[in-house]
Amino acid sequence: MRKIILFLLLSVVGFGQYPSPNNLPKTDRENFILQDTTKILGFGKDTDEYGFRQNNGSIEYRNRAGSWLPIYAATSANIDTLIFYASLVDTNSNPPFRMSINAASVTISMKGTGLIRVLWGDGTYSDSLLTSTAKNITHTYASSAARNIVIYNAAKITYWNCSDNAAYNFDWAQTNRMRLTAFYCSGSNTLSGTLSLPASMTTFVCYGSNTLSGYTTQAFSNNINYFYLITTSGTGFSAAEVDQLIIDLDGSAWAGDSRTLRMSGAVVAAPTATSAAARASLTGKSVTQTYTP
Repeated sequence: MRKIILFLLLSVVGFGQYPSPNNLPKTDRENFILQDTTKILGFGKDTDEYGFRQNNGSIEYRNRAGSWLPIYAATSANIDTLIFYASLVDTNSNPPFRMSINAASVTISMKGTGLIRVLWGDGTYSDSLLTSTAKNITHTYASSAARNIVIYNAAKITYWNCSDNAAYNFDWAQTNRMRLTAFYCSGSNTLSGTLSLPASMTTFVCYGSNTLSGYTTQAFSNNINYFYLITTSGTGFSAAEVDQLIIDLDGSAWAGDSRTLRMSGAVVAAPTATSAAARASLTGKSVTQTYTP
């Protein structure tokens, strides 16, 4: 494992080689440090944080206690930290999640399996260690305004709940950068793009002023138990798309006690006879269904 971690860091960071801040997008560049005197590599406003450095020919990392240790001494408790910092550098294979908001504060409840970093769009950032217990990731701004938020290591996120009317705006396709099993979004938020759910997802709840529109056939998790979609603006979903979505959902075994399927809204078409057999099959699987009349 130590050899793997060392190889990862050397291949991403490069032994004695460091990326130029000028090669980073402006938002990211504002939070990048490169201090030649100690060769500390990190993302933040100071050097008193986790990071990497080259010291007398060896690569060291700063652990959560603030001590510099050689990589070969890394314990399993610190491996996530090392991979996290490697992911900050290697954004090609692990692209960040980007969205905009317009609010004086933001609260997102998350679960996951490791460290993430959130750049809040006002020159500040925060690191959070996600676990199987929901954690509120919060930030308060000096004033309400439009800002761009960037989340690094989003692949660690398995659960997302935004319901605080912060006018979240992002393209749904970006959620495939996460490993979501559950997604909740409600209120005055704008989710755009074509609906495409990761195969791991078992719970999907989205209602409010979203502009999700369009659907292409896909496979769903056999453990799916809750699918709740209300769309009131945008081009919405055609009857053919609604029928196909119902047919695809019937292709799953379904599980759990909730077993709820709802698709309705001003721009969500009613299902047709094309999906009649699938709807009957879902009833046989104890799935409660509600559709646009």
